Amino acid sequence: MTVRLQFARQWILVLIAALLTFNVNAQMTVNIGGRIHLDAALYDEDVTELGSGTEFRRARAFVSGVLADQWNYKLQLEFGDGSVDMKDAFIQYTGLNVGKLKIGQFKVPFSLEELASSKYITFMERGAPNAFVPSRRIGVGLENASGNRTWSAAVFGNEAQDNNEDEGLGIAGRFTIAPQLGEGRFWHFGVAASYEEPATTDDAGGVRFRARPESHVTGTRLVNGGTIANVSNIMKTGLEGAYVSGGLSVHQFLKVLSTQGVLILIKPSMTFKEHSINGSMT
Repeated sequence: MTVRLQFARQWILVLIAALLTFNVNAQMTVNIGGRIHLDAALYDEDVTELGSGTEFRRARAFVSGVLADQWNYKLQLEFGDGSVDMKDAFIQYTGLNVGKLKIGQFKVPFSLEELASSKYITFMERGAPNAFVPSRRIGVGLENASGNRTWSAAVFGNEAQDNNEDEGLGIAGRFTIAPQLGEGRFWHFGVAASYEEPATTDDAGGVRFRARPESHVTGTRLVNGGTIANVSNIMKTGLEGAYVSGGLSVHQFLKVLSTQGVLILIKPSMTFKEHSINGSMT
C-alpha cells in the first residue's frame, strides 16, 4: 500500500506541476468526480467453495480537464480494496490532424466491453473473456473518430502497479464502424488485434490467464490455466458486435475477443478461444 500510495502521489505532483507550467492565460479546467459500487453475493456452492460476502467493488475518485489549448489530462485512483491503485493517469494532445495523442496509463484499444466504463456495462462484472484483455497499461496511443468510424492504436508496456525490472512491450490496434438504422437504432462492429512480448522476469517469461465466476466477491478462480512458462510472444485478435434499439441492447465479443470473442495464440504453440454475449432491456 505504501509503494502504491507514494507512486500515486508522484503522479499527482506531476499533474500539479504541469498545471503550473502551462500558460496561465490558457483556459484551464478541473472536473472532479468518482463512483462507488457496493456488491453483495450469497453463493449456493455445488463443488467449489466460493465464500459469500460484501465488498466495495469500486470506489474511485478522479480529476480531469483542460491543461491548456489542445491539452487535456486525467488522473483516476481506486480505493475499493483498502489500498490505492492507479487507474487512468495521462495527458492528451488534440492538436494533430491525424488524431488525438495520449501519453501515460490508459486502456489499451482492445475489446468493446473493456473500453466501456464500468458505469455503463450490462452487469457488475465484465464477461469471462475479459481475462484475456490487456486493460490499462503505460504507453503512447493515437485515436481518431470520423462519422460512424473510429480507429485507435497504442504501444504499451506494463501497468503502473507492475514493478518488473524487465518490462514487457506490446502494440495494439482497433477499428469500429456503427451504421445508423434510424433514430435510436444502430449496429456496432469492430475488430482488434494486439501483439505482446511479456516481461521476462516473471517465471521465465511466464503468463497466466484466470477468471472469477463473473462475481468479484469471491477470490476463487473457476477458470485458471496456471502459469505458462517460457512465453516469447502473445498474439490476440478480437471481433465485437452490438445492436441497440431504444432500451434494447445486445452485444457480443468473440476472442480468436458483444458477439465478443477472442482468439489468442501463444508462442510456443498454444491457442485459447472465448466467446460471450450480453443483453439488456430498459
